Amino acid sequence: MKYLCFFWLLLGLIGVAHGQKRQVRTSEEAAVRATVDACIRSWNKHDYSDLSTYTTPDVDWVTNVGMWWQGREAVRHALQTYHEGMFQNTSLRSEEMRVRFMTPSVAVVHQQVYIGRYFPPHGVDHEYNRQGDNQAMITYTLVKQQDKWLISTAHVSDINHAAAAYNPVKQ
Repeated sequence: MKYLCFFWLLLGLIGVAHGQKRQVRTSEEAAVRATVDACIRSWNKHDYSDLSTYTTPDVDWVTNVGMWWQGREAVRHALQTYHEGMFQNTSLRSEEMRVRFMTPSVAVVHQQVYIGRYFPPHGVDHEYNRQGDNQAMITYTLVKQQDKWLISTAHVSDINHAAAAYNPVKQ
């Protein structure tokens, strides 16, 4: 009987500890998601003046066309330049986001987004230059610094739906 009581006590303590760990993980995941959401808000405002609040100083950003921007000021300048031109009237929305913690202070986020129509290079519709109105996948690496989650890397890939139809993992 003594052993049975000990067993139930131990099981109860493990359950409480697991619940506390899940609650911590849930709040950490919410903080990571909030950081990524801040990036989406900047896009939709077409204003990246707040980029320093959610990125590391040495952030790397790779675009869907292979441009590689290094450092917060370069990323901010490039994004702002494009939002004053071809993305000036384009919205972005998150469709799916998955967070995976690599360590307690490193998280990887895969986010599927919808990007509205845009008109390179200057935002003017010439009928032949329409792009967007499609989905992309963004992969972020976030690091926790001074109790704040910050984007350290981002990589954008367009989703090719014709190719995705032949994805062997989903067939």
